[in-house]
Amino acid sequence: MEIHSPTVHQPEQDSLFPQNEIPYCHDYKVLTSPESNGEDLRAQYAHLTDKLIHRIQSEKPDHLIFLDKSARPVAWMLKELWPIMAADEKGDVAELPTINFLNIDREQWRIFVKDDESEIIDVDRLPGKKFQDLRSIFTLKPTDDLNTFEHKSVFDNSKIMIIDEVRVSGDTLKIASNMLQRAFPGTEISQTWWMTPKIVNKPGQPPGNSDLPIWYSDENVKGRGVGNRDNSKSSTSTSSRQRRGKEFLSTRFRTVDEKGRQLRDEIKYMARDIMEGRLVVKPDLQRADYAAQFERINGITFQNYEARNSIKYN
Repeated sequence: MEIHSPTVHQPEQDSLFPQNEIPYCHDYKVLTSPESNGEDLRAQYAHLTDKLIHRIQSEKPDHLIFLDKSARPVAWMLKELWPIMAADEKGDVAELPTINFLNIDREQWRIFVKDDESEIIDVDRLPGKKFQDLRSIFTLKPTDDLNTFEHKSVFDNSKIMIIDEVRVSGDTLKIASNMLQRAFPGTEISQTWWMTPKIVNKPGQPPGNSDLPIWYSDENVKGRGVGNRDNSKSSTSTSSRQRRGKEFLSTRFRTVDEKGRQLRDEIKYMARDIMEGRLVVKPDLQRADYAAQFERINGITFQNYEARNSIKYN
């Protein structure tokens, strides 16, 4: 893979404390919280993103598939933080796997593929055309042929990692994984999620999350760059991939998604704050080189940081 060295400013150790002496050059409107200025939230999100980066580094997939819509901002964070968090001790950064998006959720498919009594998920219940349409999105060349299995795809004989923003029952990732395995036989597929919230169980209701990404909304479609699946709109698209893949692809808005643009800008701000010493980030605790990674990113040893601060991650 191609190796490059990012230009990352390493602050002097004392420049981090007190942090409020380093003025912000921008305001956060999404990545913030009413309890504070949002530094804890942004530090948590960067920490979660490094856990994802560490897993990608360990498994070395060729392709990443993020599940729309709420995992799309996770992809934005991954792209911005990869040059910072994925660097080795020399500062060299391995090439980021290709990033793709699919709109597959449990509400869309569970009624067709999950047995109510056994709870078994069986995507073979679906017509074969579904997998042909799914494959058509990633063939090397666009095709209107019915049997897309006769055409090579970018995923053939590769390793794919499917990423969701949160985990509840695991159905979404399992459905997506099984469908992709059918559409791209011979691929090696793994699955993971960015956030693992505490599950809340209420009588007569499906499991729910006690914590969700700040951008999550089941009421407002905007804020994540793309809209829902829209079969009618996709059916009239000039792209054959969008037409064939209408059951698996999000649709673009006719006007700019200002909320989504704001979030994407703030993720860029967050990366800049890390590089310029405004935001201290704790790497994945499972990293063997945790102490060295902490010092390289933050410009201060973990021991010195702990001596001056009592904040700890669970």
